[in-house]
Amino acid sequence: MELHSRFPDRVAQGSDGAYRWRYDMKAHGNDAPMRMMLGIGLAIGAPIALILLALTWGFDPLQAALIAAGVLALIVLLPLLIWKLAPPDAGYRMDDQQIEAWPKGRSNNIHPFKGVTRVESDPRQDRIVLRWRVTRLEVYVPPEDHAFVLDFICAHVPEGAGQR
Repeated sequence: MELHSRFPDRVAQGSDGAYRWRYDMKAHGNDAPMRMMLGIGLAIGAPIALILLALTWGFDPLQAALIAAGVLALIVLLPLLIWKLAPPDAGYRMDDQQIEAWPKGRSNNIHPFKGVTRVESDPRQDRIVLRWRVTRLEVYVPPEDHAFVLDFICAHVPEGAGQR
């Protein structure tokens, strides 16, 4: 894996002055993103399953219940199974101007500090949430480095950004 070779397990400053680290979800026992996926899956899957149940009930109640349960299981359990088999190891690169997150997905995943409107800290989930007007970024930090990264971010976001 390229992520493991480019990012240390703890926050460390590289030769370019930027801080890098990776966060192993399984090693830290953090399943907060999985619970969020479960909530989204239930919010989407439950209405679909109920609509299918209502539409097919007149044909055969048992078959209707099985179809609805199967669709709900597919929508909810498949993402959870994928999470359990291979949760993402998040990697971060942070300098004075921005924080860059991996895996990148479709965008370059570079988030400048200058537009941050609020910084929220959740040490129980090893998470720091940066909020902009429309978007947000969840930064996962090993517990030993949480205070350092939070202080660094707070020192580089605009002065009007609230902290919670």
